[in-house]
Amino acid sequence: MPSGRISLLMISNFGVADGGRETWAYNFIPRLLRRWPEIHLDLIGLHRVGQQDNSARLAGLLGGRGSTTFLTSARKRFPILSMLRQAPRQLTTSKHPRPDLVIGVGSIMELLVILASPSLRRSRRIIWLRTVLLQERSGQLGRLGRAGRALERRLLRSADLLIANGEDTAKHYRAYGLDVKVIPNGVDLDRWRALPPKLVGSLRVVLVGRLIAHKGLAEYLALAKRMHGSGFEFHVIGEGPYEHEALKAQREGWLVCHGVKPNDELPALIATMDVCACFALEGAGGGVSNALLEQMASGRVILAWNNMIYRQLLDETNAWLVTQSNVDEAESALQEIAERPDDARRRAAAAEQSAQRFSFDGHVEQFVSLAEPLLANRP
Repeated sequence: MPSGRISLLMISNFGVADGGRETWAYNFIPRLLRRWPEIHLDLIGLHRVGQQDNSARLAGLLGGRGSTTFLTSARKRFPILSMLRQAPRQLTTSKHPRPDLVIGVGSIMELLVILASPSLRRSRRIIWLRTVLLQERSGQLGRLGRAGRALERRLLRSADLLIANGEDTAKHYRAYGLDVKVIPNGVDLDRWRALPPKLVGSLRVVLVGRLIAHKGLAEYLALAKRMHGSGFEFHVIGEGPYEHEALKAQREGWLVCHGVKPNDELPALIATMDVCACFALEGAGGGVSNALLEQMASGRVILAWNNMIYRQLLDETNAWLVTQSNVDEAESALQEIAERPDDARRRAAAAEQSAQRFSFDGHVEQFVSLAEPLLANRP
């Protein structure tokens, strides 16, 4: 049984409603501690000025078998700069004991903080890639994109183990010549189990996630506006740059905005919906989507783009797949769902069955099988 000290670093405030990585962390951490009862786990995050302090919640999650360290930032943009400035001072071996293994969850940004930290840089390193960050930010990087990709490739080679949360993300990084293992996201099946959708009367359609362009918000809003008053009710759950447009649509009466919801409140809310729209755009490294797995486990009808992100889990037997960004096809699919409720229930039940292969306990076991050799051969 492994023993020793592990650090888990995320550029995150670890809020329960902050997004997919945070949902993952709150499921992963207690299961890993149960699986490795002799491991001490230190959490390292980023706290922006004005955010809620989650230290007490994390201390409860760790149950006395770890510590929490937050670097802080007052920056509205590029908080990574604050972390890189603070890491050499705050994450020293005198203030933060050197771990046997450090896990950076997110992207190259977590790796940069690890390399800047005296207590972390000499540890065995796992980087858990959950996005193709530089491709996602290509519009912001402009001409710096090529240099950034070259640096990313060189730095990622310094990791002892690279993990991606889906084949689409792994494919991107394997093109760099990197060895990337895939561990799909997991889902707490019991917590998301719900009664089948009713599919009667006005059908309730929802999109869950960050309200940003690459999550398909523009297409979803166009679909909702077009189908307003035609027997469908459209909802969004989340926040982000498109939030002002979503709130404007709510004021105009053709969209319902729920804002951000803690993950422990989502199962009951999703159970009131009929159809979940999954509109993330291919190319930003979506991996196996947490939200999609949760919606499948809840037995909702799934309407998704026919792209690599969703084809990892979906086909025509368990979802309606339409051409990416094609609002006309999405409208036709919704009409078909309303006209063929028995078929819709069958596909929703098939999606729920497909989700059974992605239990969170199995997810942790896949990680353990990859990480234990690193702990056994620590420097």
